[in-house]
Amino acid sequence: MKATLTFDLTDDQHSFDCAINGKKYYDILDEVRQHLRSLEKYQDLTQEQYEIVGKIREWMHTELLDAGIADKF
Repeated sequence: MKATLTFDLTDDQHSFDCAINGKKYYDILDEVRQHLRSLEKYQDLTQEQYEIVGKIREWMHTELLDAGIADKF
């Protein structure tokens, strides 16, 4: 299967950049997710820090679910 995307770079430069860098964005999101998990699991956090990290992880997961990509993580 092949797909071809066409962009008018005058008007669609941002969309083009997102399309060609999608894998990089995905990889960075995964690194952030893993880092947050590592902080929660292995770092000596205060209760407040632990709760903040947990809330960020939860928010991120919800956003990824809403975008339809959480099941990839």
